[in-house]
Amino acid sequence: MAFQKAAHPAATRAYRDSEDRHPALPGNMQRDNFAIIVERVAPRLGVGPAAAHAFVRLAAMTRPSDWTSQDRTPFIYAEAGEVAKMLGLSQPRTRAITAELERTGLIERRTGANGSRSRAAGTGLYFGAAIARADELMALGDQLTAERQRAIFLRGQRSTAKRYLTGC
Repeated sequence: MAFQKAAHPAATRAYRDSEDRHPALPGNMQRDNFAIIVERVAPRLGVGPAAAHAFVRLAAMTRPSDWTSQDRTPFIYAEAGEVAKMLGLSQPRTRAITAELERTGLIERRTGANGSRSRAAGTGLYFGAAIARADELMALGDQLTAERQRAIFLRGQRSTAKRYLTGC
């Protein structure tokens, strides 16, 4: 009697992806444009500048077509040490940045039982969470633009008032 080899839980589709839906960027938006928006709105999300920059660099390591495809989610499966080298950061700093991005809902970290990442096992850093929030993040970006334009207008009004007062 032959026994079947037990599959590691991380290798099963149910563990990797409980749903078959994959969020895609809306409209004609592309990966790099979206990453710039995320970096711009990051302070409002509670993400520090180093983590925001790391998000942009990590996103650049993915295939651009995965961001607009309904059948794939962009991800990085490189091990943590390799990601740290690619970012030029220490491993503890990379872990802290990854945790910060995960806490704010910009990435999802899926690891094996031993902390490993592997394409075959479906483990790594997934960007589907950020894509699912694309409308919210774009609205926040529009709000920041409107606030910046309002501040520019008010500074102009202040300058006009100062000129008027000093000219009298």
